[in-house]
Amino acid sequence: MASLPIKENPQFSQAMDGVTTETWAGPQEFNPRYQALLDNDNHLKAETEKIRAVKIAYLPAGGWSAEAPYTQTASADGITETDSPYISPYIPAGSTAEEKKAIKKAADCVSYVDTGNGTITVTCLGKKPVTDFQVQIKGA
Repeated sequence: MASLPIKENPQFSQAMDGVTTETWAGPQEFNPRYQALLDNDNHLKAETEKIRAVKIAYLPAGGWSAEAPYTQTASADGITETDSPYISPYIPAGSTAEEKKAIKKAADCVSYVDTGNGTITVTCLGKKPVTDFQVQIKGA
């Protein structure tokens, strides 16, 4: 039995030609339909994995712009300009209660995040964070 190819960037389709009583029941008729179903499965799997993945971005205290609004662009592999991720403070394992408090205080300065291809730009409208911290990025 031949295998259908697994495409690198499968496209999602919402339509498929129907089979009628006049449809010849051969591979040239059924394989394109099976391929479309396989592509849909693989597309949805890739999107689900992307949503579940957690990325970490590092924001050093010295990396903010000099004047308000304070901005900083950080590397975020896998993020695209069309993503709308959820971000939250990342507390590394082994952090002390004091470090956790400082990280949360710095992260509370964040007003919003814009995405680029492989980057996030974090904006703080009011206060500039004075502590290095990391954010978790999920749902991109």
